[in-house]
Amino acid sequence: MLFQWIISLPMLLCFFWSIFFALRFHRGSKEPRVTGSILLFYLAATILYTDHWLYFSDHPSFLGEWSYSVVNLCVYPLYYAYLRALTRTKISFEVPLLLLPAAVVAIVFPMNVRFHWGGEDLIHLIARLCFAAQVVWVLVRGYRLIRNTQRRLDNNYTDDRSYLLQPTHTLLLFVGFTAFVSMLLNLLGVDVDSLIRLRLRCGAYLPAGGNDHAERGRG
Repeated sequence: MLFQWIISLPMLLCFFWSIFFALRFHRGSKEPRVTGSILLFYLAATILYTDHWLYFSDHPSFLGEWSYSVVNLCVYPLYYAYLRALTRTKISFEVPLLLLPAAVVAIVFPMNVRFHWGGEDLIHLIARLCFAAQVVWVLVRGYRLIRNTQRRLDNNYTDDRSYLLQPTHTLLLFVGFTAFVSMLLNLLGVDVDSLIRLRLRCGAYLPAGGNDHAERGRG
């Protein structure tokens, strides 16, 4: 019972933040692009952690495996979209390109099952490699976005407002570290259940307050 309660926490927390940002977006936010992007991120995270909860509760299913494979490749691109919105960076081709593997897996995964291609292992391997590439891209590019925005704030304001982005910067590095360790052991064939649970607990606390920091920093 305790284990079931613990593994359900990330799902419940992400669902809470989804409702919170959905209400904020509906009522009119000062930064609709920021609120909309973080809302999409938390909706994807809620689905992902729901799939984890079902799997660890011994309720695996084709739909759960399919949605996990797809949404797992959406989380980091959506987080990167949030970072671009938070730092007021122009929309570019990067986010759609990062989401392309998720679209491919969404189509290929059920077709593989339907037509018995027998390519499950290959699909999972390619998905893991794409996930690794996404993590590297988001960490490197996200770090540059935050650093450039911090410099811009320091140059444009007499008071030090760059500290407002520090929580987002710290979370980006911390979640990236746990993702890298999990990926490395996963590629080596090591059981990563405990690390997955660690990443789930950390991921549930992603940028809940970032929207407030953005609005305060632009006042």
